[in-house]
Amino acid sequence: MKSFFKIIQVLIFVFILTGCYTNVIEDSSIVQPTEEIKNGTVKGTVNIDGTDLSVQTVMGKSRLDGGNFEVPSIICDIPQLLFVDDNNDNTILMARGFYSSNDYINIDVQSTVLALVTSHPLLSPITGDDFYKLITLITNAEHYQDLYNEVAMSIENRQDIFDTNNMSLLLALSNLMEDICGGNNTMTRSVISNWELLNINNPYPFLVEIKNNIMSITNTALSPKYDGTIYHSIIGIQKMVIPTRDGYGGWELIKQATYGWSSGAWGDLGNGEPVEFKFTDEGEYKFLFMRNDLDFYWNLFKDLFDEFGFPVFQDKLLDSFIYDISEKAQMDGLLALQPGADPVDMLKELADVAVDYFTDDVFKITSEGKAFYEKYPNAGSRLEKAAKGLNYYSRIKGASNALLRVGWKIKAPEKVDFCLCYYNGEVSSCTETSLVKVERTDEQRGFANQKLLLPIQVLVSSKADDGTFVESNYQKVKFEVLSGGGSVSERITDTNETNFAETSWTLGDEGEQKVRAIVIDMITGQEVSNEVIFTAILEKDADLTVRLDWHKLSGNTDIDLHVTDPYGEEIAYYNMSSVSGGWLDRDDVVGPGPEHIHWAKAPSGVYLVQVHYYGSESGAVTSFEVNINANGKSFGPYRGSIGYDQLITIGAITMPEATITQIRSSDSAPIFIEKMKMEENKKSYPKKNKK
Repeated sequence: MKSFFKIIQVLIFVFILTGCYTNVIEDSSIVQPTEEIKNGTVKGTVNIDGTDLSVQTVMGKSRLDGGNFEVPSIICDIPQLLFVDDNNDNTILMARGFYSSNDYINIDVQSTVLALVTSHPLLSPITGDDFYKLITLITNAEHYQDLYNEVAMSIENRQDIFDTNNMSLLLALSNLMEDICGGNNTMTRSVISNWELLNINNPYPFLVEIKNNIMSITNTALSPKYDGTIYHSIIGIQKMVIPTRDGYGGWELIKQATYGWSSGAWGDLGNGEPVEFKFTDEGEYKFLFMRNDLDFYWNLFKDLFDEFGFPVFQDKLLDSFIYDISEKAQMDGLLALQPGADPVDMLKELADVAVDYFTDDVFKITSEGKAFYEKYPNAGSRLEKAAKGLNYYSRIKGASNALLRVGWKIKAPEKVDFCLCYYNGEVSSCTETSLVKVERTDEQRGFANQKLLLPIQVLVSSKADDGTFVESNYQKVKFEVLSGGGSVSERITDTNETNFAETSWTLGDEGEQKVRAIVIDMITGQEVSNEVIFTAILEKDADLTVRLDWHKLSGNTDIDLHVTDPYGEEIAYYNMSSVSGGWLDRDDVVGPGPEHIHWAKAPSGVYLVQVHYYGSESGAVTSFEVNINANGKSFGPYRGSIGYDQLITIGAITMPEATITQIRSSDSAPIFIEKMKMEENKKSYPKKNKK
């Protein structure tokens, strides 16, 4: 079935029904995918000594014999995955790609690197030639060699590739994902801004367009199915269903930016088939759409089985399995449909549901369970491996999660409602809205090209024709810079649960700094409220300013900026001002910053700039960015990934020359300095009293 989950489908079971990667990059030597799904045998070698190792697929496992293996697997037109495990079920090596029974597979460091990256939930739904284009992108990435070296070390130490305590490997993988998804690659960064622009122009979860008396509603990107009712005082109640659509996934966005391929207009890429509604009788039309949760889960699991070779269309038993799992997922109230859900955490929960179902001892002794395991003898073990792998990927929070969140419409609301009026052949908004400025966010002071300490905020109040207060998913607050040359983080935004809307404001270079806020109806395009004007006071440029930001989806993560002045005094959260005149504007304990350290007149000498990961709810690796302005010169951005309790040294600034020396292990990555294991040598910082 064409549904929301063609992107997710490969994700949860990517570890389940998968085979291997042929260790060849050149297109002329690549084994091309086959259209037929059938059982086969994969042969090859593993470049590591050990009699305690075995190669496993969904169909079974095979002990290494002198480094050689022969293992049963499924042959199909999607990339297959092989694991090399030790006796403790630790995965030492991996390989992923297309293969047939005639291929001879070599599993080594390179195959493990490529399998580790291409199995990430953002990238795993890739088939055909796109898979090889992705491999080329990976091997040409800035941090590919760093990840290769860390994987090689992990293999040499016989360490589980999914060991979340292997911080060096997690950091290297995070940096490479940032290369691909937007961290350090200018071309791929542009795709995120383009996709966010799509979401601004096409508010979730529907794109609604009106021409004369015909309204067209389309499910944008990968929104779930919605069941709708329309009420009119004369016509009565009408029904309307907005179906979900095929998904492209994050890869479609990445490849468009990287290779310049076009899949049509952004709207064509992001949207499904339109459903039309005709306005006939004059009056007020009230639209209410409810997300179909059971359909959400049912389509997810059905497509997962279809895509990975389970013959759902031939096996009625699988339909009952899918329905049972879907009901359980719905009853458990999983993260999948929660507005703040982390995409990979969501998949991990769904994978756990499948693991519990198929590994349950009661299920295994039923006739249906026996038939399932007769077809897929090693499926239970691979399901558990899927959950373990997803737990590993959930430890990385950054640009890859941002693309997942955008592509999957994680914010798809439970209810979508709006009201339209039809009079004299024209459709217009029925709702009047007022804005009230939050005064404490107005007339803030700040430096040029720097974000204000507080986001600017407005309170939104909407009334229907009868005077009652209403909410509408399609009335949003628009912020636009009127003068000064600055920018806002979100031009069009929703209100929160208390009806406030906000955006962060970065000031421009000079002149009067002004931003306008107004409510717009995203369906009709009308401005439907009074306007509110914010102003800011531009301070004289600081002589030295260091700014830290970290990823907005890192989830209540506390990262700190530290700068040590020429006299050895360190400015940070525990010492927010120095004798030399430096000061920290704030300590952001939940993210994503910014934090600034300023000197109005910086004394001569060398300043050391560092970033420390203080703590977080998840302890996951995330990405950060540091920008430096010294005597009117700009340096950076300096980007990287950082892990829990790690200190990264960015560089040393020399004043008044305004030069910077980066302290780096290479031209591409900052050095991260792990805290010393010996307590007496461990650099420690005061604890924070968080409210």
